[in-house]
Amino acid sequence: MTESPPSPSPYHPRHPPIRAIFLDFHGTAVPYCSSSTTWLSHALSTYSLPPFPPLLTALFNGAWREEALTFVYEWADLASHHIPFPAFCKLYTDARTADAHSRVANPGVVELLELLSTRAYVGYPDAAQRRERVELVLVNGGRRNVFAGLKEGEDTSGIQRFFPTDDSCVTVGDLERRGKVPRRKPSPDVYLLALETVNERRRKKGLAGDIAVGECLVLEDSFNGVRSAMEAGMEVVWVPEGEVRELMEVITEGGDAVERLIGGREVTPFVREVMERKVKAGLEAMRAAKEYRRSLVGFDPRTKGIWVEDE
Repeated sequence: MTESPPSPSPYHPRHPPIRAIFLDFHGTAVPYCSSSTTWLSHALSTYSLPPFPPLLTALFNGAWREEALTFVYEWADLASHHIPFPAFCKLYTDARTADAHSRVANPGVVELLELLSTRAYVGYPDAAQRRERVELVLVNGGRRNVFAGLKEGEDTSGIQRFFPTDDSCVTVGDLERRGKVPRRKPSPDVYLLALETVNERRRKKGLAGDIAVGECLVLEDSFNGVRSAMEAGMEVVWVPEGEVRELMEVITEGGDAVERLIGGREVTPFVREVMERKVKAGLEAMRAAKEYRRSLVGFDPRTKGIWVEDE
């Protein structure tokens, strides 16, 4: 899959204009596949077991829930080593929690957020006069705010300062505590409810005009995230991590991608079924995605009809 070519025209107003940008956190804003591989390998090394393959981590990008940890548990045959599943999960969770104080932003993310938060406005024909800010929202499929527990200045990613309020960082956990129960990606629920949160905030501030789904741009890295945003009716730019790009090459080589990923290893029926399902999801995302980028370096919001004020 080749990267989408840049727009030949840097800026021109469009209808409808982009009025809100949703940035997925894990994988798009900060590395997730490589980090997850590190956390898993740390847990496995505790039992003197080999590291987990990065391409298999990529299968689960954006979906590290119990199914994924069960997959790793069975892939590594931890039961035969008499390792309890809860103990393995705790090692993974502890490694992930400890890493929250050392994460870094993906290339181009901080620069893009800086531009969007200081010089970007909704691209109306009279944008220079109206000066309506583009809503900027961080979306996380987890149960808690990604900056929870971090004191001022402890966020090494440099992202926290762009999302200063609770309602500028939407999590699944927040939505559930408000009585909303979103289905997981690839369902569109998380993005539709995130938009609902934005519109509720705007009404409280007395800002006129709810934002429609067609006025939203989503920056996503995962297979399910791309499908989720598109199902919501939003425009999406797919920015997969390096491991996911490598996985995409394996999937599109032809033949049996699952067998190539298994590499002759004896696996359980559960492991094979999960791999087949994840490969299928990857193929669906690749067919559905209309715009693909290797990173957000050099991403120009003017190509999306957003007016950017000169420095």
